[in-house]
Amino acid sequence: MSAPLQSSLSGGVRILRERIWVIHDSEKDPRRRQIIKEYTLFNESDDNITDIIIDINEFLLGLRIFDQDGSELSFYPKNFIHDLLKPYFDEKELEDLLAPGRYFLWIPLGSNRQIKPGEARLLKLVYFDPKEVKSVSRLVSPFSIPRFELGLEKERRDYDTFFIIQAPMGYTVKYSREKAEMNNTVLTEKHGFYEDVYDYVINVRIPVIHDKSVYFSAKYDIFPPKVERTLFYVSIIPLYLMAVLMLASSVGFNFLPPSLIQILLKGYKEIIAGIATAALAIAGLIRDPLLDRSRFYYLVAGAIAIISYFIFLLRMA
Repeated sequence: MSAPLQSSLSGGVRILRERIWVIHDSEKDPRRRQIIKEYTLFNESDDNITDIIIDINEFLLGLRIFDQDGSELSFYPKNFIHDLLKPYFDEKELEDLLAPGRYFLWIPLGSNRQIKPGEARLLKLVYFDPKEVKSVSRLVSPFSIPRFELGLEKERRDYDTFFIIQAPMGYTVKYSREKAEMNNTVLTEKHGFYEDVYDYVINVRIPVIHDKSVYFSAKYDIFPPKVERTLFYVSIIPLYLMAVLMLASSVGFNFLPPSLIQILLKGYKEIIAGIATAALAIAGLIRDPLLDRSRFYYLVAGAIAIISYFIFLLRMA
């Protein structure tokens, strides 16, 4: 996890709180995650803080930095940092400090945004998570449910960390903790560890444990809206029942009363056409990416209906 370091230009910066917002902000693509890392900083020195240096140790896609009033802050590119530090380090030290894969931010605050002694400041890092996310197995769900991972290792840091996970409007998030412990001791509420779990938002507080290392990991899934899941089962079950029934009738496996079989055979073509048309039409109308996998089940129902029709024609020939 990112942690502001003490800037050699500005004195000491202490973190009071870290909040990590994981926001699924798009109903068209619920897999997309926007990350907002929010730091509450405190100037515990006797001088104004003129610059903030943040060791991020990872590339942050589409990074934008905002001050607490919503103003966007600039940060120096890597080549410019090299030039600034050149008078203070030899080339080997600079190569190590700015090596490929090593990332840190240098944020100049300017004369009008300096943090005064004893003053707190909120800083936000906003970026996108580009990691590819796999869906859960078909054995677990007929939907394309993405499964995301959370992880944090806090090594003797003196501030709380919060994870806030927000599902898209109308969608549901399902959360499962894997590990929350310090030195092989499970964290509980008595340590200040809390999990507030709701259908649309999850809040996890990972407390400060002085002189202890804290390890946390969890997984969560994003589910389509309940209405869409209900409509899937309400539509797919009758389609499969009718398709299998028509297939059984076409091969002569008659387990229904003779009168009902006669009704089915009289309108066989129309019933088959209705099943196939409904199945293929619904599959074509699906737009929610989390329902992509459900197309397969509609297509199978339509295929069963079409196969039964050809078997019926062969028997009638």
